[in-house]
Amino acid sequence: MRVVIARHGKAFQDSMSGLDRDRLLKPRGEHQADYLGSALAETTPRPTRVVASPYVRAWQTAQRLARGLGLDPVEDRRLVCGRNASDLIDILEEAAHAALDAVCIIGHNPTLEVAIGALLEGPTGEPVRVRTGEAFCLDVDPTHPVNSAVIVAQLRLAD
Repeated sequence: MRVVIARHGKAFQDSMSGLDRDRLLKPRGEHQADYLGSALAETTPRPTRVVASPYVRAWQTAQRLARGLGLDPVEDRRLVCGRNASDLIDILEEAAHAALDAVCIIGHNPTLEVAIGALLEGPTGEPVRVRTGEAFCLDVDPTHPVNSAVIVAQLRLAD
């Protein structure tokens, strides 16, 4: 199964509300999300579901990325800041049970970094650095995802 794990695009440091969850994408983050949507549209298999954190910067990223795939994103509170990597792994296992060939998951660090490390090397795997607007495309054994992944691509709009 192909799993794309993406970090939201570049966001403003502050929000009008003062809450982290309300931070908006910068224009650079919007371009990053558009790029990821276009790039993923050219992959095989291409994602048929986009699941994202409801935090504004991740949701904006998901909407723009999903548009490039002709999809509507799905919100999942298990992807908000501070959740465990196991929550992300649960989401990909659910996608496997739904017989999806590829899913894109959009969230936040450090959860993404820890999850990728676990998928690649097991529960004690080193976290993998994930920059804003970056996506890791992984091939994963859906029946035993931890310690089964292989990186097939890393995507990020050039600086």
